[in-house]
Amino acid sequence: MIYGLEIEMLGIVVLQESFNPFIGWVNYQSPQPASDNTVVVCFSVHWGQYGSVTTWNGTYDLEKQNPMIKTQWLLVRSNSKFVWDHMLTGSSTFMLNKN
Repeated sequence: MIYGLEIEMLGIVVLQESFNPFIGWVNYQSPQPASDNTVVVCFSVHWGQYGSVTTWNGTYDLEKQNPMIKTQWLLVRSNSKFVWDHMLTGSSTFMLNKN
């Protein structure tokens, strides 16, 4: 299980006094013959005062020299202008910052 505090939302720093809690999981199965293998990850952030929750699901490849997590995300929000606009989807790639 992964858990902690998230202070950045989709690459944009959220300016607020409190942190946004996140939780996640990692799952892995031993490589099978003649198949590709990766680590499966997911994590979610509760955006508190914004009335929304985001979940990322994706993969992490242990063999790459430049480690990255590639995900698809779903953001669900309480308030929106339209009934069909409460759910947003997209993709994000998280890379190691070597600075």
